[in-house]
Amino acid sequence: MRISAGKFKGLKLHTPNPQKDKKTLRPTSGRIRESMFDILTHGPLGNLIADSSVLDLFAGTGALGMEALSRGANSATFIEKNKYNFSLLERNLFKAQAIDYSRVLHADATRLPPNKGYSHDLVFLDPPYRENLIEDGIQSALNGGWLANECVLVIESGAPVPSSSHWSEQFARRYGTTYITLGVIEHY
Repeated sequence: MRISAGKFKGLKLHTPNPQKDKKTLRPTSGRIRESMFDILTHGPLGNLIADSSVLDLFAGTGALGMEALSRGANSATFIEKNKYNFSLLERNLFKAQAIDYSRVLHADATRLPPNKGYSHDLVFLDPPYRENLIEDGIQSALNGGWLANECVLVIESGAPVPSSSHWSEQFARRYGTTYITLGVIEHY
């Protein structure tokens, strides 16, 4: 897996060994990631990446947050609870020399501690498809003060995601068995 555009373009990321780690991680495919970032850069809501503060919940290897940093985000916070994935994430950030404008937390995205830093205006949620954690991740980030008012959610899921009282859908697209949904947090 490689970063597809920007200052880290072509950077090969550390990923799980598919022979040993089949259940550990499901990285976003390069084709879907490129389409997602084209939408975030040139889509119906304008360029959402430039100068943004990114929160990558369920970060895995960090590919989504790192792609945003590569394309002009100011900073990124990565949340990952799996120890093995967390070690891959840290290795990728050091490899890209992106650690200086990144925060990395070894934590459960559905039980976030209170945020002691800045709030985020672009949030990636790519939890394990079968565990139904999207709403729990959003609620945890809201409760902990991690989200800016009217921040944009980028949700990757295995099925359509219904809006909730916390956010409204702005855009959705299906790529085979993967759904990408953009939503905006309502005032809270």
